[in-house]
Amino acid sequence: MNGIWKGIVIAAALSPVFGWEGASKEGEKATSVTVGDAMAPPEWEVRVSVSQTSAEGTEVGQLSVKISYPAKSLSYVRVEKADLLKDTGAEVSVEAPPAPADAEKATLRLEVTTSKEKPKALPPGLLVYLVFKIAATTEPGPLTLTSEEVQVGSLSSPAEKVEVAAAKPATVTVVPAGLPAIGCFFYMH
Repeated sequence: MNGIWKGIVIAAALSPVFGWEGASKEGEKATSVTVGDAMAPPEWEVRVSVSQTSAEGTEVGQLSVKISYPAKSLSYVRVEKADLLKDTGAEVSVEAPPAPADAEKATLRLEVTTSKEKPKALPPGLLVYLVFKIAATTEPGPLTLTSEEVQVGSLSSPAEKVEVAAAKPATVTVVPAGLPAIGCFFYMH
């Protein structure tokens, strides 16, 4: 066997070990809702992305997620539709009751639903940005946002519950004020 074929055989044999076999079996079975990471200094607004990935053959018609975050460090400002949702007629709502003054955590509930007049599956990808303001007294370091009670419904009427993969916590990293923000240089060339 010449060298190139040996390399192909070795790569094929090691692919499951290193996760090179493509999508995982678990990812194929479940739809996921992901809250993204973000970074900003104190007193700035920070945009936290929320996206969804549909399992193969699943048409998502609605999703709801409860997100908890540090009440003393972050305050909810608004929700912004991402470009993917702007022409779909999807409705977006956020319920963010004010947290008591002594509360450690605050919560909000995000709901995204397809248009009632012309039902169309929610597209997989970035759906919305949740905008938070970082408190002036927040020390540099990570702040954790936890997704709880993630619920996804199908496009069918009545909506059927869709299996959802476990959500991972998101992080808002607070950087020192005055620290320059460095973007990715690869997309600039």
